[in-house]
Amino acid sequence: MNRQTRMAKTLLVSAMAAALGLPASAAFADEHGMREELNTLRDRVAELEATQTHQPATIATGNWSDAVTVGGSVAVDAYHEDYENENHSDIIISDASLWAEAEIAENVTALILFYYEDGYGSPEVDEATIAYSPNDTLTFTAGRTYLPFGVFETNMVSDPLTLDIGETREDILMVGAEMDGIYGSAYVFNGDMEKAGQDDLISNYGFNLGYYWEQGDASFDVGVDWINSIQDTDGLEWTYNEVFGTNTIHDRISGIGVHANGRYGPFSVITEYVGALKDLGGKGTNTEIKAWNLEAGYDFIFSGMDSTVAVGYQKTSEAEYFDLPEKRVIGAISMEVMENTTLAFEYKHDTDYYGEDTNTGTAQVAVEF
Repeated sequence: MNRQTRMAKTLLVSAMAAALGLPASAAFADEHGMREELNTLRDRVAELEATQTHQPATIATGNWSDAVTVGGSVAVDAYHEDYENENHSDIIISDASLWAEAEIAENVTALILFYYEDGYGSPEVDEATIAYSPNDTLTFTAGRTYLPFGVFETNMVSDPLTLDIGETREDILMVGAEMDGIYGSAYVFNGDMEKAGQDDLISNYGFNLGYYWEQGDASFDVGVDWINSIQDTDGLEWTYNEVFGTNTIHDRISGIGVHANGRYGPFSVITEYVGALKDLGGKGTNTEIKAWNLEAGYDFIFSGMDSTVAVGYQKTSEAEYFDLPEKRVIGAISMEVMENTTLAFEYKHDTDYYGEDTNTGTAQVAVEF
């Protein structure tokens, strides 16, 4: 060590000793110990900084900008429909949404989502929930949301027929769990369909159970869902109210949903079944409504754009009274023309229970933000 280096080191140690309130002689005598102490202090500061960095931002800590996430979507459709040589076309806002999610406190989140869908009037509070997750496994949810009855995945512009039967939005209490790919939940709610002679009580319930696996470019999701009153799904409830003019039922008929969806590289397969377990109108009425969806998709790059082409076949059974087609053949292609902006084209051929056909072509531009 040269003289200049030694002098610099001496001045540095003297300055640190003065800062720590130690005699200079003690500092030189225990230079090694001081170095260890400083290293310990440095490690402690780094540990505290790491803790500060990883502490979640919440409304409770005043970090509004980091604790609140806002997003939304808009989809515009232009379509042409041909039904028994009668033509109709239009340009519509098929759906639009605006949502906000906030970390209220550690492990507590709140979500509110406003949604508009063509043909259903003004925008409304589609979802509003409070969720508490005490750990990585359990989540308790209260509020308005869609029940885990059916998954309704699709690569198409149109919703699958399984959604027309099974989608259910209610004000619920739900507990969900997920561990090592196994997931499930149980929930209770007070449905709008009233059983004759019964008080207006929280008497509806259901559950789902599934398994998700993913490795590299391959993934697989299989599950089963059950609800004690399929009459309370949105589509069937609408039919009872608007077509049959009643919200009273004699018996609650349970429903079941099963799905098995897989992906390998660019290829994907979607399979789903949703249906009632008995005739809705009583034994022998041929109203044991059910629907299937089978779909295959392929992802590819077209002119630098992420694209997907898909074909599907859908079918219903004993759904004549519920204004649903008996068969559907459908195909679509979609391209991400810009970031978060998708352009899609779809052709759909429906055949109803009387053998009459409807052909519909749709072009859609959709954005998410």
